[in-house]
Amino acid sequence: MELYLPVFAALFVTAYGCSAPGRDRPDAPLEEKIYKSQFVAYGTVLETFPDPVYSEKDVYAAAVSVKCTYKGGMLPINVTVVGAGKMPRCPEVNLHKMTDYILLLKSRTDKYYDVEFGPMTGDPQMIDEILIVCDLALVYTKGSDAEKNDDCPEIFEDVQTEENCLRYNPPQNNATFSTQSPNITTKDTVIKSYPDGEPEPEPEPDIKINDSDKSESKSMGNGKRTGQSAISDNGNGKELYSLSGFLLFTCTSVATFLL
Repeated sequence: MELYLPVFAALFVTAYGCSAPGRDRPDAPLEEKIYKSQFVAYGTVLETFPDPVYSEKDVYAAAVSVKCTYKGGMLPINVTVVGAGKMPRCPEVNLHKMTDYILLLKSRTDKYYDVEFGPMTGDPQMIDEILIVCDLALVYTKGSDAEKNDDCPEIFEDVQTEENCLRYNPPQNNATFSTQSPNITTKDTVIKSYPDGEPEPEPEPDIKINDSDKSESKSMGNGKRTGQSAISDNGNGKELYSLSGFLLFTCTSVATFLL
């Protein structure tokens, strides 16, 4: 039994991983963290207190006064960040009172916000590194004095151009799909196998025609016989030729007389 406990624990951690999204990748590139975060907020931790959402012993929440956001739009001036401290199977996240942080957050409710990735110190150098990431927009918090006090560094337009900003490109799915129609086998489909190779096709049988069929075929014609040849097959062909000759002679005589 003792031999199986470490293996079970390893499988449990592997299967479930960190209970907070993003915490198990503290070394992810900055542009990836910002891309996957709903909010990028800049604010000050006012106080910490027991977490109202998570029941783990070493997990706590923090009241944060938000100065501005660089992604996600405007946040309330006071928000509660939950999930700080030691979450199960996650790197520890520390938030100290009266300290400025850049917080990568995800909205849980209108009141509570999860730490999506570990926070970063709000020193000017770190903020400058964030400002080179693409698709950021500075939004000051309503009711805050940050704009008046110029607490949030501005984003320069020349940095946010496609040529100069740092963009995260999610990995593409390289799966290929066949454009050929699949072979569908139904219940009525019969599949034949030929171990010695597919046999030669059988020759078509010779069809013998009786004399009576030949006579009938001749009398009916082959579809190309017209005019005099068709008339000549009739028993009265000679009479028709005589009548046509008489009419031709009469018309010629009348025409000669008139001229």
